[in-house]
Amino acid sequence: MGRSSVILLNVLLALCILGVITLYMILFANICISLAVTNPASTSILSSKAMYVLLLCGFMVPIFVKKRITDLKAATYLLFAGVISLLAVFVFRLIATGPVVSTPWESGKVVTAESVMDSANITITSYGFIINFFPIYATLKERTNRNGFISAGMALLFGITAYTIFASLAILSYGYDIDPSIFENIKEDDNALSIALRCLFLVIFLCNIPFIFFAGKEALLNVVAELN
Repeated sequence: MGRSSVILLNVLLALCILGVITLYMILFANICISLAVTNPASTSILSSKAMYVLLLCGFMVPIFVKKRITDLKAATYLLFAGVISLLAVFVFRLIATGPVVSTPWESGKVVTAESVMDSANITITSYGFIINFFPIYATLKERTNRNGFISAGMALLFGITAYTIFASLAILSYGYDIDPSIFENIKEDDNALSIALRCLFLVIFLCNIPFIFFAGKEALLNVVAELN
C-alpha cells in the first residue's frame, strides 16, 4: 500500500469517526434536554443542544489527551457496568409493566428507504468498536495472533449478546410500534424507570465516546506521520 493510499484511508477513517462522534453528541444532548425540560416548546437555555455539546466536550478534554488506550481502563469498567445495569433496568421495567403483545403488521409503521438506511447505519456503528483492534493489540502483554483473536472474539460476543438482549427487551416492552430511536419511546414514559434508563444511556455515551475519539486521533496522527 502506497503512501497516498495510507493517507487517504486514514483521512476517510477520521471523517467517519467524526460523524459517529457528532451523532453521539447529538443523542447525548437530546437525552439531557428530555431530562431537564418538560415542555418541548421551551426556549430556555436548558433546551439548547449546543450548551450540552459544549459541556460534554469540556468534560471530555482530560480524557481525549490520553496517550494510550490502556489509560481508559476506568471508562471500560464503567461502560461494562452501564450496559449490564441498562439491561437489568429494562428487565425490571418489563416485569413491572408486562410485555406488549403485537405483530409487525399491526404496528402501523411504514417501512421507508430512510428508515432502512437509519437501521443500516446504526448496525454498522454498533460494531464500530473493531476500529480499536490495533491500538488494543499493541497494548497486549503478549502480542500473539491467538490473544488478538480472543480479545476480538470476546468483544464481538459481548456486543452481539448485549444488542440481541436489548432488542428483544425493547420489542417486548414497546411492541413492534417502536421508533427507529428507542429514546423517543423511553422519554414518553413519565416515571422513575424512564429517568434511570436515560441516565444510564448518558453514562454509556460518556464512556463510549473516548474510545471512538481515540481511533480518530490515531488516524490523524498516522496522516501527520506520513506527511512528515
